[in-house]
Amino acid sequence: MLVEVDESEIDTARLRNEVRGLMRNVPSSVAVITVASYDAELKRHVPMGVAVSSLSTVTLDPPTISFNIKQPSKTLDAIRAANGLFRVHFPSGTRGGAAIVELFCRGNHPEAYVARTRGLKIFVPRPESHQDRSHASVSLAPQLLDDSVRASMECALTQELTVEDHVILVAKVDSMVGKTLKDTRDRTIVYVDGTYIRPDGSRISPHDAHVASTGDNSFVWDYPLFPRDEHRRDYVDRLKAIVNENPKAAMQGSKESLRDLEASLALSPGALGINLERLVDECRREAAMSSTSRNDLVDVPVLSEFWGRLAPADKVKIIERAQSFVKENPQFLMLNYRNFLHLLGKSRARLHAEASPELFSGSNIDITGHASIEEARVIMARVIKFMQIDNITAFRKSLNMDPFEVLRRTGVHPSITAFNVEFFFGKLKHLFYSTQHSRDLPRLVEKMVDLLFVSTVTWEDLGRRVKEFVQKAPTRAMTWSLRDSLAALGLRWESTLSVPLTKSEQPLNRGHILETLIAKELKNLYGKSTKKLDEAIAHHLKTTYNYDVHKPIQYSPAKEDSRSSADVLADARKANWPVDVSGSKKAKGWEEHGKRASHRPLKSAPRNTSSWKSFKDKVGSGPE
Repeated sequence: MLVEVDESEIDTARLRNEVRGLMRNVPSSVAVITVASYDAELKRHVPMGVAVSSLSTVTLDPPTISFNIKQPSKTLDAIRAANGLFRVHFPSGTRGGAAIVELFCRGNHPEAYVARTRGLKIFVPRPESHQDRSHASVSLAPQLLDDSVRASMECALTQELTVEDHVILVAKVDSMVGKTLKDTRDRTIVYVDGTYIRPDGSRISPHDAHVASTGDNSFVWDYPLFPRDEHRRDYVDRLKAIVNENPKAAMQGSKESLRDLEASLALSPGALGINLERLVDECRREAAMSSTSRNDLVDVPVLSEFWGRLAPADKVKIIERAQSFVKENPQFLMLNYRNFLHLLGKSRARLHAEASPELFSGSNIDITGHASIEEARVIMARVIKFMQIDNITAFRKSLNMDPFEVLRRTGVHPSITAFNVEFFFGKLKHLFYSTQHSRDLPRLVEKMVDLLFVSTVTWEDLGRRVKEFVQKAPTRAMTWSLRDSLAALGLRWESTLSVPLTKSEQPLNRGHILETLIAKELKNLYGKSTKKLDEAIAHHLKTTYNYDVHKPIQYSPAKEDSRSSADVLADARKANWPVDVSGSKKAKGWEEHGKRASHRPLKSAPRNTSSWKSFKDKVGSGPE
């Protein structure tokens, strides 16, 4: 089958690949950001933080730095909550420095906090303790006291700039402690081409080469839902430790021994683009044993460049590489197709990745192609709801279904990219089979997606999330259900809104708060996009709220000009105050109580607006 790719898409993908290829080979600094944070569930202050490779100085008068963080981010939320105060640590170019960085690359969750506390010399101040406050810095941020930290800075945030799914932070340096770094041996760690580098240019491995296997290889499920290259390399190191621990059985190199080894693992190495046969062969060579690999696999890397679900840019790169190979030597066309794919860098043949078109066409499938972060959240929320995690019998039944069928029933095309379907379902299975008490399963599943969803938001945070969502995916904002919209915003179904001046919290799955804010942002977007999108927005606002964007403007300029975004948010808050929340039960887990449709119809239907203030009163009449 010929693959049709749009020329503009090829040009864009080629440029993206060229920039990525260049920047991967540009050395960058590595720093660890820590910030004061209190975990309400753990009821204690935790070592919150993240490792960044984008930190640099902006100016020295006054000393100012900048770095970027990908959203959503608990560290970013914590920095905002801490009035912009945080601490920057600079690890040394040693194995100890690399280990520090690795511990802050695994997200922020209870297991990560335990690993940091056990593996590092870290001081987490407790503001309520007079003794702790006497040793704490102004920011109250956790302090890394290891010898592998060369220096640290106390910083205060001055500016933020959102760029797509990242936020650039600019901060003033208030103070600095540590060495002056005059000796080359004191130089900090460098990151280039996916590896940590010493000052002399040699590679640093943060993992002990003599780590012994415990027999329990479920560690793979501790990786985040979107594993990165460092997690793949970690899996390779751990697999080698397993092979070296039992060389007689694992290093035979026969098909049977490879099958037995793979069957004993919690996750097939191929799911993360790891060639197990080549890995075992490397272990044999390191043990001064002869190679058992076939001649056609000698040049195949252990870690494939392309793996999992391929993005459009990956497909373009594979096509270009194949054309280059054949142009250089037409004999490549004589190779076995699977071997040819290996040479191209693809982890394994996915000849059956595309499901039957008859099953996956029509209005019931609304998520296809390259999944955005918003779509990835919606996929997870839909699947978890479909599998009924609070009903162990139903969950077991769903778990035995083909993952492709689960995706189809939740409106997702199985050939989506940028979302590792195999890893996600594998992690759900691991939680199910490793949980001693079934009642703990919902809590463990929620913890699994903890990095992507929050439970409570402020007015300002909600307004920011809605604005970014509508600007990025206006069509989704008009067609997705309330449940899907909450998930896209990174909010749990039972998320609540912190209401100023009151002790109560407003459930976002009740009332019209979210719909009001989405409608307001759609109205603001009208006239600033394509004609087709403007028509869709006008139709949606008319059929859903009986609001006509074409009506003449009827408002007092002085009054309208004085209205800020906070005023609009306040209107939405007042409109929803009558909703009774004190006597209502909060929804548990991901299961919605009451009868609600799982998908909003593609054609909006007129909505009953008698229970809330007119949409016109909130946003004015006619376009701004």
